[in-house]
Amino acid sequence: MRTGACVGLAIALTFAVGCSSETGPPSSKESILPTDSVAAPASLAPGDLALIAPTGELQIGATVDDVERLFPTPSGAFALREAPSGFSEPYKARGYENYREGFGVILYGDKVALAMRRMEDRSQQESGNIRAQYITRLGPPNYDRGSEIQYLFWYDQRGQRLMLCITKDPTAKDRVDITVALGDVAVMDALRMNAFFADQDRNVGEGLLKKKP
Repeated sequence: MRTGACVGLAIALTFAVGCSSETGPPSSKESILPTDSVAAPASLAPGDLALIAPTGELQIGATVDDVERLFPTPSGAFALREAPSGFSEPYKARGYENYREGFGVILYGDKVALAMRRMEDRSQQESGNIRAQYITRLGPPNYDRGSEIQYLFWYDQRGQRLMLCITKDPTAKDRVDITVALGDVAVMDALRMNAFFADQDRNVGEGLLKKKP
């Protein structure tokens, strides 16, 4: 159920709208990528950050083989292959999504420039465990704000950023949606995954959630 602030994989990787969704309409200009192509990643070397998988970790610069090993496509999942607008060659995208979870990457050539994992309709205990897992692995976040919609960001010296977004589901008590994304700063900024847009999305989204009966 895509009712939180963090958008689903198909929308994020196709339309590049970051973490806005049904909690509020995206602003007309800020949610659209520039007409110029997204810049090349500053570095595709592995940094200090990692997206935690069930059986390991995925870092920037990983290969398609690494992606398929750590995040195999579940049976019956919808395949994602279209890169967002503005991501011209050698950028390309691949991933999957089903009714409850999704995973996608944006590749620069054959290396991962961004990885994003989406988990829907999860318990608050699971979200708390994931939050604690990332803090244990990466240390205290550089940015940690929100209550109904929580955004956490970590940065490293290579120009890479990790975002964790936990959004309360307004239709189901004690259920949340979780999005984790790791990417080069240029790629993350193009998809609105930074603290500036997080503040905007969080303020609008939490205001709307508080108005619900």
